[in-house]
Amino acid sequence: MFSPKRKMFLLNLLIALSLVAAGTAVPSMQAAAVSTYPNMQVTLSANNVNAWAVTVYAGKPLIFRAKVKNIGNTPLQVTANLTIPYNWGVPQNKYSDCPDSLAVRSSCTISWYFIPQGSGQLTLRVYVRGNYKDSAGNAQRITSSPAMIFNVKPARN
Repeated sequence: MFSPKRKMFLLNLLIALSLVAAGTAVPSMQAAAVSTYPNMQVTLSANNVNAWAVTVYAGKPLIFRAKVKNIGNTPLQVTANLTIPYNWGVPQNKYSDCPDSLAVRSSCTISWYFIPQGSGQLTLRVYVRGNYKDSAGNAQRITSSPAMIFNVKPARN
C-alpha cells in the first residue's frame, strides 16, 4: 500500500508528533522562545570573527569577546574568567558591559585585549557563570565553558 520511503516518512512524522505531544520536543517555531529554566548562550569571537578557530599574528592586537545572552526565565548575574596564555601581552584589564542583573532576552559582552608575543597553536576556554536565585530564594548558578582555537603565526614585517 505504501512505498518504503513513504512508510519511513510516516514513521518519522509519528515519532516527531509524539515527542511534541509529550513535551520532549518543541516545534522549531517555538525553539527561539525563552527557556522555562535558567539558561544562557555564550558566543565567542576574536577580532569580530565568530568561529571555532581563528588565525592571528604575533605582535598584533587581538580582541577576544564572549557574548552572553540570557535565554532562560530569570535574570542572571554574569561573570567570566579566562586564564591568560603564557607569552600573551595584556595591555589592559578585561572589560564587561554586563549589568548586575542581566534581564531575560538581554545580552552583554565581556572583552579581553591581548597582543600575542609567540607563535603556535593554543586553545582559550572562557568560564562563564550565571548566578540567580531560585523560587525559594536560594543562590544557584549555571555555567558554560566554550573554547576557541588560535593559530598564532609569526609577526608579519
